[in-house]
This record gives sequence, C-alpha cells and structure tokens, in this order.
Amino acid sequence: MKNILIALFVICFTTGCDKGQTALQNNTLTSKITEAGRLKALAARRHHLMNKAGKGMIILRSDYGYNGGRHEFRSAGNFYYLTGFAQPGSLLILDPESKTPYSLFITEKATGGIIYSGEAPGKDYLKATVQPDTILSLEKSDKFIEDCFREGKPVYIDFTDTRLKAFILEMADKIKADTRLLRNIAPELHEMRVIKDPVETTDIRKAVDITGEAFLNACSLSHPGVYEYETEAIIEYTFRKFGSPMPAFQSIVGSGPNGVILHYSENNRQMLNGDLLLMDIGTEVDYRCSDIT
Repeated sequence: MKNILIALFVICFTTGCDKGQTALQNNTLTSKITEAGRLKALAARRHHLMNKAGKGMIILRSDYGYNGGRHEFRSAGNFYYLTGFAQPGSLLILDPESKTPYSLFITEKATGGIIYSGEAPGKDYLKATVQPDTILSLEKSDKFIEDCFREGKPVYIDFTDTRLKAFILEMADKIKADTRLLRNIAPELHEMRVIKDPVETTDIRKAVDITGEAFLNACSLSHPGVYEYETEAIIEYTFRKFGSPMPAFQSIVGSGPNGVILHYSENNRQMLNGDLLLMDIGTEVDYRCSDIT
C-alpha cells in the first residue's frame, strides 16, 4: 500500500511539474486580458443585472463582506464584479431609467488622508479606466435614494450588507416611504456569478497557474532546517512576481504536528528531517481566486 501511495505521489508531482513548466513556456502566467476586453465584460454584467431587476435602482457599497485575510483593502466582491474598482468609501448606483444609468459615488480624501496614504484616483482617471456615466461625491447619493423612494420605485441592495440595509430603512422611515420597496438583489447576483464569462475563466486559469508555480518553487526550495515562514515567503514572492498582489487567503504552511491544524497560521516552525509539509495556498487575479492544498 505504501509503495502504491508513493507511486501516485510521484505521478501527481511529475504531472504538476510538467504542467507548471508548460504554463511558463506558454506565457499563461504573464498573459493579460486587454483593458477593452475587461471593460466590455463589466458593462455586459451591469446591463444584464439591470435587465433582471427591471424598474428600480440597484445600490452596492465597496465596504462590506469578508476580505479573505488579505493585508490590503479588498472591495466587496459584488461591487467589484460590476465595476472593477477597489477604493474604500465608494458606492455604485445602477438605474436603467436614468440618463446616467451607471453612477459611481466616491469619498474624496481630506488633506490629512492624502499625506498619510497618498491621493485617491482622480475623476479623469476613473472616467478613463472605470467608465461610469457620472462620478459624484458620496454624500450626494442620499438624494438619489430618496428620490427613488418618492417615485415609488424599488431600491435593490445586497441584504448581507446589513449596515447599508439599516441606513436605507431609517431613511425610508424618515420620509414615510414604503419599506417594502427595499428589495434584495443578492439572489440575482448569485445566479449571474455561477456562470463565468471568458474574462473570469481566463483570470481563474492564470490564478491556478501562478499558484501551481508557487507550489513547485516551494517544493524545490524546502528541506530540513528551513522555517515554515521561509517557504511561505517563496510562495508569496511567486504570487507577486507574476502579477498577483495578494494571496486569496492567509497561507497555511504547516510542518510536522502543525500539518493537522485546520487553520494553522503562525508558520514559524523549523522543519525537521522526515516531516510532512502541508501547504494550503492560493492567489487571486482580479478577484478571481485559486486554492491548492
């Protein structure tokens, strides 16, 4: 039985090496989707969602949901799926009956914020790269929502964004609007996102290839005496080398007794001769993720 398992591992590892080398030779690790292609896919998603919702206004915030254990800001997945934009304090409004059906509301940084973390992308840059029909300050979004309620039109949000839901219900109560007009857009979004478009499948394939390359690099450079964090550093260096700025989740690199801890994260043990090394790793490309254990 032991010999069979060893043989299977050698076959799988050899196959993985071949695929990793092929991916590198074919430049799948460094390939990029054109900006025009990505913008076209984003526009198609927004159009499709507005058709599904029909009459009414769709509102999504950038600041809600799980961030995947990343070290940097990560926009809410549904917000990014429709905008390709990642900036804190942003709001998306889609209204098919408006002259500007795709509106983006942003928080403008004060001087202190600019000194601390740099300037946010300007409106001219956003018009060229995100291509909303209009860009306004975040505080102006309240009037759009109030007007929608007063016209008796539905307001669609993702109900898992409990903060936005509570805020809009309070607003509706203040202006004596029918709270039944507030509806959940999440089921329609979930249904859309089950089927991946060509841009998404390309991103997923690239994320998997990068993670596979990181796994091969970790295998080739791990040996007794190396610390788990050194292997983690090799993995995440490979992610960044091929254009993925962050892991999809916190890397698990557990040797010896740490390999049986489901969400081990310290990654600080020195590996000994004969240890089994368990790695649960994955990177992301434009918010599309991979996961290899």
